[in-house]
Amino acid sequence: MGASHRMQVYALTSSRLVSETLDLFLTREAAEAELREILEDEPEWVNVLQVVPIELDDPGRVGELTARDTAQGRGRYGPPS
Repeated sequence: MGASHRMQVYALTSSRLVSETLDLFLTREAAEAELREILEDEPEWVNVLQVVPIELDDPGRVGELTARDTAQGRGRYGPPS
């Protein structure tokens, strides 16, 4: 059996729809800095966006998830649903 590799990342998500990820970050500090930057421009989103930890079984999925969201038109600074 192969060793299980787990990786924790931090997602910037909509609190209304947690499955909608705006971006992924390797550290909580980076995710929170991005959130602060967004809230400077969009202060009404203060109770809409959140940072949540996510544990991935396969660290290679980080690029896959980000690429999929970008291809589907989801990405940075889009309004939350």
